[in-house]
Amino acid sequence: MYKLFRFIKNLLKHPIGSKSILLTAKKFVLFQAFFRLMKGEYIFTWIEESKFIVSPGETGLTGNLYFGLHDFEDMSFLLHYLNEKDVFVDIGSNVGSYTILSGIIKQCVVHSFEPIPATFKKLKRNIDLNSNHKNINLYNVGLGELKQQLYFTNSLTSTVNHVVSEKSELDKIKIEVNTLDSYKINSTVVKIDVEGFEKSVLKGAIQTLNNKDLKVILIEFNELFPESEPSQTGIFELITSKGFIPYSYNPFKRELLELDKINPKGNNTLFLRGPVEFFNDKLNASKKYLVNGIYV
Repeated sequence: MYKLFRFIKNLLKHPIGSKSILLTAKKFVLFQAFFRLMKGEYIFTWIEESKFIVSPGETGLTGNLYFGLHDFEDMSFLLHYLNEKDVFVDIGSNVGSYTILSGIIKQCVVHSFEPIPATFKKLKRNIDLNSNHKNINLYNVGLGELKQQLYFTNSLTSTVNHVVSEKSELDKIKIEVNTLDSYKINSTVVKIDVEGFEKSVLKGAIQTLNNKDLKVILIEFNELFPESEPSQTGIFELITSKGFIPYSYNPFKRELLELDKINPKGNNTLFLRGPVEFFNDKLNASKKYLVNGIYV
């Protein structure tokens, strides 16, 4: 009952799900039945014939399956903004929602970082399932401030594995960590979802942040875990000190709204650097995409 209640709550507040209630509810019922009867994985055809393998508990992928776009505002921005000239860096790629969107649907050059070996294996399977993926580079490594080894939680069903101390009693695994700057990627868009390790990732990416070709940062602000680095304010100030401005995005109107703080709608905040006219031109030049029966 809890899962059904949570689905209904998410359905009513999701901008696409609430516009296609019958289709979304039908998919929920069918796929829940499939998972219970077949006890396995399902290959789902997503946007523009892209595909991924989805299993119960994979929040991002099941959100894409039910609602079309799990993170509606953020993913819609990338659908409209990205083109083949962009270089997208996916830090904390998990099983690949954003990597598939940027690399398969939008055909950017992608550099995708996922530290947990079991999760990385699923990420690779999802990418290999799709054709035309030679533009996607996968790295089974963590990113941080220094080259070192750190402990991460290692739950096979978790989408929120994160850094912990050596003394943690949680199931954990030692992972190689490097800095983003060491890869010397000329990125234009960076997405960061590292469950409380954001500040360390950014400190290891100062050269990347200083590179004027980097126009977009999409970052999750997360203080959910006891060992998360404190201070969303410090992260916000570090990013804005490099000339980035926070925005929210209305996908249906293709409209950017400047903010003066992190996005109050959710954990992710979109930061842009450069004249807003540049971003508006790219956003408005994009075609519409059919997502869960709705054109975005």
